[in-house]
Amino acid sequence: MKYVSFILAFLLIFNISLLISQPGRWVQVRQADWEFGLDKVFFIDEQKGWILGRHYQLLYTTNGGENWHRYQFSPEIAAGITGYFEDICFIGENKGWIVGFDGMILHTSDGGTSWEFQDTGVNSYLYGCSFITESQGWAVGYLPPVILSTNNGGASWNIQSTPSPDSVTMLYDVCFVDSLKGWMVGRVGRNGIILHTNDGGKTLIEQYRTSDIVCFYGVQFLDDKNGWVVGPGSSLARTDDGGETWTIYRNAGGTYANLVSLYFFNPDTGWVAGGPGILMKTTDGGESWESAPSPLPYVRDIYFVNDSLGWVVADYGTIMATRDGGNNWHWQMNFPSAHVQDIWFTNPDNGWAMAGYLIRSTDGGMNWEIFSTEIYGNDLCFINEDKGVILSVKDLYITEDGGLSWGKKSDIFEDRMHEIQFINKNRGWAFGFKIEQADTINWISSTYAFITNDGGLSWEKLFERRDEQTEKFYFVDSLRGWATGSEGRIYRTVDGGYSWEFLHELLPGQLGFSDIFFVDSLYGWVAGWGEIWGTTDGGLSWKRQLGPIWEDMSKIHFFDRNEGWISSTGGLLFYTTNGGEDWEFHFLDKAYWLWDMYFLDRNHGWVCGMWGSIYKWQPELSVDDISQSIVPTEYKLFQNYPNPFNPDTEIHYQIPEATQVKLEIYNLLGQKICTLIDEQKPAGSQTVRWDGRDDSGTAVSSGVYLYTLSAGRYCETRKMVVMR
Repeated sequence: MKYVSFILAFLLIFNISLLISQPGRWVQVRQADWEFGLDKVFFIDEQKGWILGRHYQLLYTTNGGENWHRYQFSPEIAAGITGYFEDICFIGENKGWIVGFDGMILHTSDGGTSWEFQDTGVNSYLYGCSFITESQGWAVGYLPPVILSTNNGGASWNIQSTPSPDSVTMLYDVCFVDSLKGWMVGRVGRNGIILHTNDGGKTLIEQYRTSDIVCFYGVQFLDDKNGWVVGPGSSLARTDDGGETWTIYRNAGGTYANLVSLYFFNPDTGWVAGGPGILMKTTDGGESWESAPSPLPYVRDIYFVNDSLGWVVADYGTIMATRDGGNNWHWQMNFPSAHVQDIWFTNPDNGWAMAGYLIRSTDGGMNWEIFSTEIYGNDLCFINEDKGVILSVKDLYITEDGGLSWGKKSDIFEDRMHEIQFINKNRGWAFGFKIEQADTINWISSTYAFITNDGGLSWEKLFERRDEQTEKFYFVDSLRGWATGSEGRIYRTVDGGYSWEFLHELLPGQLGFSDIFFVDSLYGWVAGWGEIWGTTDGGLSWKRQLGPIWEDMSKIHFFDRNEGWISSTGGLLFYTTNGGEDWEFHFLDKAYWLWDMYFLDRNHGWVCGMWGSIYKWQPELSVDDISQSIVPTEYKLFQNYPNPFNPDTEIHYQIPEATQVKLEIYNLLGQKICTLIDEQKPAGSQTVRWDGRDDSGTAVSSGVYLYTLSAGRYCETRKMVVMR
């Protein structure tokens, strides 16, 4: 209720109208089972394991993760859980502990069949625990910082140390190798810190402190000599002398990451995990790293029971497992809880979405099924009903049969690519960027762009631009496109992306816009960071249409120069019918971060986002709409409008049955200028826009042109006039 009141307040402040009589409504057709991430994973053996969820959740499996179940606490225990779970560990098959907020420790002595509270006598947020026997263990936390120990399995807990804020601000993790020697990591102020004890935690020795790394999140020791810690900035520290000296490996894996978890089998082989989507393996103790394919938004923890069998957990209910030491990972998560980051429909019934893995709908999005847990990616698009592509880091999946089968092209890009667009069946572009650490303080971002002219079979590198992070790009034809980068910079190309012209910097001092969209060569919009800007001259000049407000924008779609939608990170959708001069407001219940939006036409649209949410647009049809929605009884090609035109026009046609449709443009000499449609189409009325350009993207000259519709045995030709 407070959030709704806040939304209404800012609508009044910024003069945004709340839709009372909406042209339709958004209906939620898919919702996640769990609304928060999974943080910790621990397996007792190859079959039995446990996972902690952030929202007081405890999951368990008895068959190696093939099936996961939510543990139901007794009413008395559930009533006493007041904060999040943070860490879990077992000694043997039966004895286990869970630590969390408000000094909470839960204990089981029957393998997790039942759990009971253990009294700690503190209110600190307990973040880590370490047991070496069924009797002896430790727990650490903060607010205030504290180190607890037990010698009787937790029947009683003793405060071993309460470090002063000058020496320790927060403690995140702990690892003991015997009854005396242990290590703890955290931070003091904005300095990462590693602490050591030789007497079971009674006295602490500061082994390492650095201002270059703001904190350390995880620690693991194999014995009293070999240990590692991880932290932000892809930082990993290693010791082979019990912490007397530490070697810092920066920018592990060559990509910026916030490393939060680690697991080593031996002094050479181990894994680190973190965000965004980072999962890396080393076989030389941390000097070099190899990235594992990871579509995960944020990897929270990793655990192995042997050198072959392991699991990772991540945000949005994501669980993956490996049985070959991490060479291949497969999805175990069988709940609709992974965030849906991309969505696309090839017709009103058949749709695809990326929910970490590939999911599919055959009934307009009302129901979804897992199509493949082996196919995952960053971006998804279909060129027509048969051909589609999925961009997956450095790889590309291609289908030629409407998604029934997908072929994989591996390592065709140099680094992590994040966006792909095709303008026709042959020409497309892919963009990506990476952030590298230049020194202990500064970071350098680089943008990559590739082009294909054979439908994605081969790619040519367009450019690599250092010290720039291109957020989004959009092409309206094979030559003309725009891109937006850091600080709201706007770039334009008129040669297919081989050269780019800098136009404007609209958001100095900020990161950049979240999306860019053009309906033709003149009218376009950018949105992000609580602002919407529009242009009517191809990007030469821009006007702020909305903002700045507290709501960040994520995706743009316009049907023409007047009507369009923009989604946002707070579950809001903005709608305009006058090109953005005024905006109306739709609030989606139970939606937080809307990642993507796709419209086939005004009546068929979908948005998707965090926690597995998918919403479908259901228009409220007028009498005329209902009449138009009736399946036509005859084939017909209508006169284009406007006519004469410059620079573009719309061509309307109708077909009474599903069939192969071809719509082509010719000059008066009978030479083909371009093909607008050549694919299977469902029965109904359709509208196609022509921008006055041929297949190569060149603008045609003024004159009379012919457009021909071929559908089954039906064929009709009409005239239109281009007036420059």
